Amino acid sequence: MDKRYKPMAPAEMNAVRRALHDELLAAPSMPIPAVIRKIRTGLRLTIAEYARLCGVSARALADIEREATSPTLATVEKLLRPFGLQPGAVPPASAAASPPAPASPHQSNKDRSRINIHESWEMRYWTKELAITPEQLVEAVQAAGPVVSAVRGYLARKDS
Repeated sequence: MDKRYKPMAPAEMNAVRRALHDELLAAPSMPIPAVIRKIRTGLRLTIAEYARLCGVSARALADIEREATSPTLATVEKLLRPFGLQPGAVPPASAAASPPAPASPHQSNKDRSRINIHESWEMRYWTKELAITPEQLVEAVQAAGPVVSAVRGYLARKDS
């Protein structure tokens, strides 16, 4: 248990866990790193404690939460197991309105790269490259994910 918090009574902790479970079920399209972080902080566990509980390294857990690395499916299953969840595929909210764009075999490496909004040099580069403000870039990455092609698609849909 994270020592920064006052200990809760078992009934309180169960209520918090139920509320967290309901919140996660209400947002099925939440990105995996955000789900993992929400579970860990909701259970009031440190990175080291949650990593030990799940059977992964603390470094791997920290990197996944920061979106510095993409976890394997087996790792995601380990990280979700303590809360009784399983990974699944959920179409984006806009998928019902428009069919997905066909994947281009000629997509450039730049379009497949990921945007890290926590790095100032990346923010400067991508705001200039996409001709948008930093606030628009943060909004697009949070809505569409960090992959450049997804951000471009989000911005195109938003403009039309």
